[in-house]
Amino acid sequence: MSTAVTAEATTDDKKWKMIDARIRRRGNSPDALIEVLHAVQEAFGYLEPDVLEYVGDALGVPPSRVYGVATFYSLFMLKPQGEHTVIVCTGTACYINHAAAIGSNS
Repeated sequence: MSTAVTAEATTDDKKWKMIDARIRRRGNSPDALIEVLHAVQEAFGYLEPDVLEYVGDALGVPPSRVYGVATFYSLFMLKPQGEHTVIVCTGTACYINHAAAIGSNS
């Protein structure tokens, strides 16, 4: 694990306290992975690779499983998101009304 995350996790930062409390509340159980990942994303806005490693170590879950869960569920973000999110409808009604042209460079 990165020494930066280890040092950061032991400080008095409120975000880390919240995450560690969630981990302890669930008894450091691997079953708490999704709940803890949600707490991490709530605290930091996204799931940083070093923090994923910290969570895996704390719960006794292999890094492959932590990453697999983080990438499987669409609610988890691995990169910081922009200030605004644009979603273009791709349904039939939108397609018929040329919604695809909004996303293209034409």
